[in-house]
Amino acid sequence: MDEGTNRQLIQDHFATLKFGAESVGAAGTTIAAPISDYQAATIDLGAKTTSEINKLELSIAVTALVGGALALFSLGTSAAGAAAAISADVALTVNAIQASYRTTQMVRVIGLASLAAGAVGAVDAFHAVPEVDLDRAITGLAALIAIKVFADDDGALTVATKYEDLNPAPEVPLGGLTDASETYVRGKHVEGGANVTPKKSVFDGSEDLDELVERAQDTEARGPNDYGNYERDVDAGREIGTTSQEAGARPTTRYKVITDRWGTVVNMYPI
Repeated sequence: MDEGTNRQLIQDHFATLKFGAESVGAAGTTIAAPISDYQAATIDLGAKTTSEINKLELSIAVTALVGGALALFSLGTSAAGAAAAISADVALTVNAIQASYRTTQMVRVIGLASLAAGAVGAVDAFHAVPEVDLDRAITGLAALIAIKVFADDDGALTVATKYEDLNPAPEVPLGGLTDASETYVRGKHVEGGANVTPKKSVFDGSEDLDELVERAQDTEARGPNDYGNYERDVDAGREIGTTSQEAGARPTTRYKVITDRWGTVVNMYPI
């Protein structure tokens, strides 16, 4: 776990967690206020509307009762008057609800100046959400959650994702080996290396690693993989090494080159 390459992979995961947490947190903080405003405005408008409707119901009941009684003595003319009075009460109530609406925060929240039929509002309370790439943050967090990691006996990390399942990444360049990455590869994946184990595939000791990296230039990168790195599977057209002893130590013409997002080689080995 303390290998230099593994430490970089783990640091990349912490960076993903930090970016995701900051992005989601910033968006959540920004939308909290509009949501609170909407709740308060809805409760306020609901209370005022309920009050006006209750007043209307009482007025209608009284008007209908009085109008019905008078109709017995006026041959129905009082009933017509009562209906007109009720219509007037309804109109007054509608106007009162309109007035109540205009005094609440709902006007600002939903962007609707009045409750006229056919009016259309424009909700802009959430436009202040930070312009962060939430999709990228969420995708990165989802990939991190889905990782299946295995630690080999010698501390190397491998993942379950298959090469063919990675997305093409033609924009990722291919640079070269650094002193550190060359030392790492020669120690673990070159014949005679100090850290070669039965689990490791190895290049023949005579192979020129820089030449193999150069040959990989013609192969498009795929990724990012579960660690945020990019892979190239290359066929050299000739035998360049053997698979691991556990895999039968078979001669192979193929090898994998792994780079970071800037194209620096972090590992390479026969496959």
